[in-house]
Amino acid sequence: MNDESLRVLIVSQDFKHIGGVVETAQLLLSKFTEKIDVSHGALGRRVGQVGVMAYVQPLLDMINFFILTRKESFDVIHVNPSFNVRSFVKEFFVFMLFCLLGYSGKILLFFHGWDPTFFQKLTSNFIGRRFLLCMLRRAGLIVVLSSKYRKSLLDLGIDEDKVVVLTTMYNKADVPIRTEDITTRNSVLFLSRIVRKKGVFELVEAFEDLLKRYENLHLIMAGDGPDKILLEELVKAKKIENISFPGYIKGAEKRRAFEQSSLFILPTFYSEGCPVSLLEAMAAGLVSVVPLSGGIADIVIPDETAIILETVSENSIISAIDGLLGDPERMKLISKNCEIYAKDNFESDKVCDRILDLYRQIKSRAQ
Repeated sequence: MNDESLRVLIVSQDFKHIGGVVETAQLLLSKFTEKIDVSHGALGRRVGQVGVMAYVQPLLDMINFFILTRKESFDVIHVNPSFNVRSFVKEFFVFMLFCLLGYSGKILLFFHGWDPTFFQKLTSNFIGRRFLLCMLRRAGLIVVLSSKYRKSLLDLGIDEDKVVVLTTMYNKADVPIRTEDITTRNSVLFLSRIVRKKGVFELVEAFEDLLKRYENLHLIMAGDGPDKILLEELVKAKKIENISFPGYIKGAEKRRAFEQSSLFILPTFYSEGCPVSLLEAMAAGLVSVVPLSGGIADIVIPDETAIILETVSENSIISAIDGLLGDPERMKLISKNCEIYAKDNFESDKVCDRILDLYRQIKSRAQ
């Protein structure tokens, strides 16, 4: 198949937003520009939009997609929803629009997030189950970030050859090359949204205890979110030292955070997809401390490429970090393992090749 003739439309939030989905869409566009005929379509509220326009914008975007698909034809339309209430409602209408415009069987549905509770509620009654099944069967291929999510779709009745487990990816330009012993660094890095269900309060409480034994230890709480101010106030009220809140970081600032850190921690309560920050940390040689939540279970190898939190609690975080800091040789071994593993499996060139192959499959099946 001649890839240069492959025409793909990638649909995601506007690129001025921040987050893993936008970063993935941007990376795909940059990697594919010279290989295939690829373009981007923005969907949803734009940065800075409030009030009525924030709700009207998705409708305007659908009108734009209607006009675009009347002027041009595509072999594949790549849509990037999350399986939660907010995203599902918005993405459903766009998905159905493309189906009505003749793109049934030509749509790649790439689910970046997954709410098991919402899936259970939606499929627990006959009408919801039939509705979802009829909708998903119109996709060309469905990508999920966890084998657990794939099983849920197969149990629903989706054909086995239609559901693919894939990972997100990292850009090697965003990851520093490790040049020194990882155990010489004295920072722990959290790099995600600062919300309660990411375990941020448990992490800060655990860090306060760890400082009693490791007085030179630092905690970098990188990211923005609705609980950031509350967490900063807690740190100030308890006079916990050595914690910084740099906000959302990217580029050189993110590289510096990786270079300063020996450990990466994401003590999340969420059923995560495939956090890009985790892939970046592994590629940078940081030893990760994570629960086997959602797609994380498909990314890491327990005790070989990451340390696993059996439960997300203050005590479990203390035990995991304490165990690593007290065993430098173990840290060095895991650091080396995860760096190699990440580069072999999650580097953007490799993942983009897998996604390009999915585009080819969709085009071939639709002919």
